[in-house]
Amino acid sequence: MKHTFSNANLEPVPYDGSEVTWRVSAYALIIRDGKLLLAKSKHEKFYDVIGGGVDIGETIEEALHREAAEEAGAQIEIGKLLFTAMDWFYHRKGKFYQTLQLYYQAELVGELGKATDPDIEWTEFVPIADVGQTYTLAVSESAERSIRQFLASSVPT
Repeated sequence: MKHTFSNANLEPVPYDGSEVTWRVSAYALIIRDGKLLLAKSKHEKFYDVIGGGVDIGETIEEALHREAAEEAGAQIEIGKLLFTAMDWFYHRKGKFYQTLQLYYQAELVGELGKATDPDIEWTEFVPIADVGQTYTLAVSESAERSIRQFLASSVPT
């Protein structure tokens, strides 16, 4: 396989020839007052935008709502599809994935609650200027470029 797999800490993981699972993932870029909502898993050293895998039988919208509740105790209103990305990653539970990632604009409805996923240790809105600096995102290079472009267009001038 010619693609490089990385783990959630952005470290390369040698491909061992085992099965690669196809996955569709959906993410919500939620901005409030010039800040982006991020979450951090206790198993990872970097930060994530809200989102994750779309389960079998689940719509993209259902997945986004579920992930927002799990990772941020949040209710969201889903906006437009902003961009897509492709990634190859290795999950800490021992599986290789190829994933099509769908990134949506979204708005927080009400206030943040408590994350229901016990692996989430931290969720906060962070200044857009600190994304990629103080807060390194656990995403592919192509997704990071697209996120940066979106964030740059979201900063009031």
